Order: sequence, then C-alpha cells, then structure tokens
Amino acid sequence: MEFGLRNKIALITGGSYGIGRAIAIALAREGCRVAVCARGEGRLNEAVAEIRRENVDALGIRADATNL
Repeated sequence: MEFGLRNKIALITGGSYGIGRAIAIALAREGCRVAVCARGEGRLNEAVAEIRRENVDALGIRADATNL
C-alpha cells in the first residue's frame, strides 16, 4: 500500500528495538528517509543497517531523549 511517504523524513526516538524499530523499518519500506534516536550504540547501529537494507537513507543518533 502506498501512503505517499516516499522521500519524507521521519525521526523515531527509541528506534533501536521493539515497537520503535518496527515503526522505523515500516516507514523505510514506504520510502521514508529515517533518523533513529536511541541510547545504546550497538542496537542503534544494527537498526540503521537494517533500515539501509531497504535502500533508503538512514541516520543513527545516539542520545537519551529523557535527559534533555
């Protein structure tokens, strides 16, 4: 299904695992360019690599959104 998201930019906090990661991957499959924010660098890098396998731009940002 096409939602008209191709080349839009999505920022997902908590996107390195669980629901956040699933949302990031689903948006990537729709053609979104995805930025993922997470605390843990290891899982973050894995998520970004998985998103990039969908042939879209992905950026990983290591940060704690609860500590701003």
